[in-house]
Amino acid sequence: MEYGAIAALLVGALFGILLASRHFRRMRLPAWAAVCHGLAGATGFGLLLVTVIGNPEFTVARRALLILVVAVFMGCVNVVFHIRGIRHRTTLIVGHALLAVSGVTTLAFALATRPPAVAERVALVTNDASDPSHAPSVPASRLAPGASDTKTSATAPSAPPPTLVGLAAIRGEWAEADLHVDFELGGARIGRESSAIIDRIAARLTEEPRIRRVEVQGHTDERGEDSDNVALARSRARAVIRALAARGIEPTRLVAAGYGARCPSDPACALATASSSCHEEHAWARDRRVVFSVLALGDEAFGGEFVCPRGAELVPSRDRRFTRPAPAR
Repeated sequence: MEYGAIAALLVGALFGILLASRHFRRMRLPAWAAVCHGLAGATGFGLLLVTVIGNPEFTVARRALLILVVAVFMGCVNVVFHIRGIRHRTTLIVGHALLAVSGVTTLAFALATRPPAVAERVALVTNDASDPSHAPSVPASRLAPGASDTKTSATAPSAPPPTLVGLAAIRGEWAEADLHVDFELGGARIGRESSAIIDRIAARLTEEPRIRRVEVQGHTDERGEDSDNVALARSRARAVIRALAARGIEPTRLVAAGYGARCPSDPACALATASSSCHEEHAWARDRRVVFSVLALGDEAFGGEFVCPRGAELVPSRDRRFTRPAPAR
């Protein structure tokens, strides 16, 4: 549908060029060309609007839509001038054209950079990938990118394309790899020792463009007020997103969440009967962390719990749809 939007907008642009050229030559603007220009532009705008409504995560397309809203408004002003027989303002025509070109260019960029979707739609994943029994085995080469078999003969028949790994396997892989970023007490500055972890996360997201939603979950140790800890946890998550963006990862694939001290690294430490070891420095150091939860892979979306029960109320509004239970099979 988005390609149809571009096609319609380009047709509208052709009629717009005709109208603009006649305006600058001080010639009468033909009504039929103005009508075709308006209809083609309205069709493209409508198709883009439907695309954005049906794909709320397609944020770059939403930016193109906002640009075109302003272009449409300026076009409506030009229509009023035409109906009233007033000569069109050159500034309005130029502004309308520049905004329209900017909107179409933004949409084309969005389509060119959007991660490819999985060829076959899959139902919502309901199992908790933190349980290794639910996740299919993952080749070691996925955990150590770059490994290759140098003994393969050049004349050997080409191997069939690898099977696309599903969301459950990706979640299981990330959980087993124990990918987390540590922080010092009371701060949101990423330590040098965690730079390698950020590099690994960036590499994984680059190698797997199907991953389109990762919740970056910030946590703190148990000391301090809950509201302060939640704010600090969010700051830590945002710091990690900025670091990933600096490494070329599109921020729209990530969302920051702060859970304060509500979800300690050891679930047993959240119980009222937690042992005294949960209240010592070594446990607090483990709790000052940012971890990653993959929520969407291509057309496959997670459905279930991805944070501890005490932190459920702090799930960002944009991620609450991933907590819904999947329909019974």
